[in-house]
Amino acid sequence: MEKRIMSILLVLSMVLTLLPMTALAENVTWTIIGNSSFNADGSIALSENGKSYKLVENVDCSLIRVNENSTLDLNGFQLEQNGTESSCLIHITDGHSLTLIDSSEGKTGKIISEGTTPVLGIGQNGKLYAQGVTIIGNVTNEGQIFGGTFEGTITGNAPHVTGSGTEADPYQISTAEGLKWFRDKVNGGEYDVCAVLTADIDLNDEEWTPIGIGAYINLGKYPYTGTFDGKGHTIKGLNVTTESCGGLFAWIDGGTILNLTVQER
Repeated sequence: MEKRIMSILLVLSMVLTLLPMTALAENVTWTIIGNSSFNADGSIALSENGKSYKLVENVDCSLIRVNENSTLDLNGFQLEQNGTESSCLIHITDGHSLTLIDSSEGKTGKIISEGTTPVLGIGQNGKLYAQGVTIIGNVTNEGQIFGGTFEGTITGNAPHVTGSGTEADPYQISTAEGLKWFRDKVNGGEYDVCAVLTADIDLNDEEWTPIGIGAYINLGKYPYTGTFDGKGHTIKGLNVTTESCGGLFAWIDGGTILNLTVQER
């Protein structure tokens, strides 16, 4: 009996030794769905393609390195730089993407770096997709940004889109890529998102699928219901050659389009 108990205790000891988060006992505040590695200095690597990660309470961390295409759900909590010297709080490595969401009802999720450490560093061809998330601190961007509410300076590449898409905080669109992204969100089912233009946009005569047709081209279905404010800007180079009706927009039901000039090719 004694030997059996000793064997069970030995197995339990081995299992606990192999747990990936034991080195960060004070920071075990994640629900991990997928794969990650926790480094001795408190940094975290998101290392498996297409996996999701979710905060279960506020977290202080030195560095999160996004090594694969990942999703991080702030879940209403805050992710904050803990003061340890690092290049940034979140580093999206070259060619990879991070999708930031907030699934909480209150949608108060924030990422914060208030010191000299940038809150975000986005490598070449890296992509940040953010919705319902506030990012506080400076950002170094060598890639692309779609969405997110920023309180700080963005250096490097200008973002394609910022904002959360609500009436109070509409998406601010400045590029053709940002306009395509907005179109795809509406046609993917988010019919009531709001947007404003912050610059003139040239679509360069590329074939354009109208905003407000949904996943299928059916008369009167999948309309745009939000507010799109051009702020006096012009979208030129519009080229609609599909069999669907419409131009920049197709179906609008209760939505508002204002202060916008559209020029065909």
